[in-house]
Amino acid sequence: MTSGAHAGTSDARDGAAVALRWRWCLSALTLGCALVAVGCGGSSHKAAPSTGGPGLSDPDNQTLVKADLDLLGAARTTSRILSDPQGVRKALQLLRALTVTQTLGVAPDQTVGGQLASNLFDQLDGILPGALTTGTGSAERLNAPVVRRFQRYARTKPILVEEPTVKQAVGQLTRILSGRPANLRVTLAGQQPAVTARQDLARDAQTTRPYWPQLSAQLSQLATRLR
Repeated sequence: MTSGAHAGTSDARDGAAVALRWRWCLSALTLGCALVAVGCGGSSHKAAPSTGGPGLSDPDNQTLVKADLDLLGAARTTSRILSDPQGVRKALQLLRALTVTQTLGVAPDQTVGGQLASNLFDQLDGILPGALTTGTGSAERLNAPVVRRFQRYARTKPILVEEPTVKQAVGQLTRILSGRPANLRVTLAGQQPAVTARQDLARDAQTTRPYWPQLSAQLSQLATRLR
């Protein structure tokens, strides 16, 4: 296989793995929006929430959506680590091999050694989609800070692997939503179901509660302080 053809194949496989992770997160986020909109145990015919004002600015909306997705991704990764010790052992083995390939400067699109690196990334993404890597195709690399935490804590204190990501997301939500109206629309104009700031924080608090109860409590407290 030529280098160009291999690069195309690698891009397709790695792009599909990353797309799969984000598709799961977006599906979970949409489902969470729907559940919050109708209310826990409430009637599915309940009127849509009254939202105040034009909503968030585009930059703030993008940051909020990313924070929501980061929380979902962190919870999903943590759940997998806790439920699949065999997968954790396999991932640690793959990381040792990938560390060697990166030290040698072997990229997934290179003719010599590239197929090996590409296969290792594929296997790693199959265990923890997108959690330990960054970039796609020939630009895919190990996410060094997350990898270090995974290698240190995955078998002993798995909650700590994604905790910095969750802390950062909670900080972003706090910055964007502190002092805002509780009924501020945080979904894009015209997007249904419409979700308010209080509903978004309630969903995120529920997502984080099983693994990071203190951070979940911060989100709940932030929701109560909305105007």
